[in-house]
Amino acid sequence: MKFDRNDLPCVILKKNARVTHTGLFKKISPVVHAVNRYGYRGPARPPRATASVRRIVVVGDSFTFCPGVAEKRDYPSRLEFHLNQRGDTNTEVLNFGVPSHNLAELEAHLMTDAVRFSPDVVLMQITQNDFSPTVCQLTQHWSESTFSLLHHLYLGRVVFAEMLAATQRYESPQEERLAALDRFALSVQRIASEHGALARIISFDEPVTCSDNCLEHLFEKHELPYWPFPEQLRAHLHRDMGHLDETGCDLYARELANWLHSLDEAS
Repeated sequence: MKFDRNDLPCVILKKNARVTHTGLFKKISPVVHAVNRYGYRGPARPPRATASVRRIVVVGDSFTFCPGVAEKRDYPSRLEFHLNQRGDTNTEVLNFGVPSHNLAELEAHLMTDAVRFSPDVVLMQITQNDFSPTVCQLTQHWSESTFSLLHHLYLGRVVFAEMLAATQRYESPQEERLAALDRFALSVQRIASEHGALARIISFDEPVTCSDNCLEHLFEKHELPYWPFPEQLRAHLHRDMGHLDETGCDLYARELANWLHSLDEAS
């Protein structure tokens, strides 16, 4: 990852990078994570899609990047597989997940990067810690040598993981969260519409705990369909930082494909 403390998103993926991931909190079997020449995980699809292709971009945090999951086993890759299995369309799904992104960075990443790839559909993945400060805000006094140490030493990565976990325990009042999500939804809908794309919201852990499907109603107000995390998939959370394992990614993608298909049929 690369850090830019003076801009949003402050965390971006390093282009043409290959990293062997062995876990943050707990050591896991080595898994290679590759970032293509355009700066996102997965096959290097160019910004302009061919006319016969339906393109979906998925913008999210580490849950979308899928650390600890092998190449082509992350849920955006599996979503592409399940959608194309139906034979309805020729679909490409691009994984714009970046670990640690919050709401502001998700919005910035959509606007500055993801929409440049001519999407027909934008999936915005949100989670419960999206109201936390950015990593750059938390580490504003750290030197570049400190970051280098964190990336190359296992103990350093554990320290970094502890810091990220601390941000997940940051809790703003529920009214603040709902207001932030309302602004986020308005902005996402505007950005997607300006680029001729449909926008949908998907989640991992409810960002706000409320009754009467308040999040669904909030996003519906902005004409954004909302898909909550399937609770039965919690059995497939990875032991390292609580992300989905490979089986969980496939099951999540299959259910997400069903939901998107139902939206297509209803439109």
